[in-house]
Amino acid sequence: MEQRQFENLSDFLQEINVLEFHYGDCVGADEDAVALIRVFHPEATVVMHPPKDGSRRAYTQADVVRPERDYLERNHNIVDACELLLAAPHTRDEVLRSGTWATIRYARKVGRDVQLFLPQKRTKEHP
Repeated sequence: MEQRQFENLSDFLQEINVLEFHYGDCVGADEDAVALIRVFHPEATVVMHPPKDGSRRAYTQADVVRPERDYLERNHNIVDACELLLAAPHTRDEVLRSGTWATIRYARKVGRDVQLFLPQKRTKEHP
């Protein structure tokens, strides 16, 4: 995440009540988000949904670890388990071949609330 995304997520997490937090255990935004949850909501149950492909895993600590799944199934399981999806995509504009954006689309399709933390900069593909 960019610094602005991190700060916005941090501010947001301080304003809400979190009883349970589901995440995918990938390096970057997942890793940062679970660290913030531990600081602001130490009583929350942290539930990891790890991917089968460990190449981008952060290997963080969780209270509950679900079985490893392929990314698409894992992302759907996270959405299905939550009421609110927090998402910090790499791009400001929606990208078709992006796991994060696909998860956001799925969450919207099934009627979940989505809170986006967008980067400040636009990518070269999206000036």
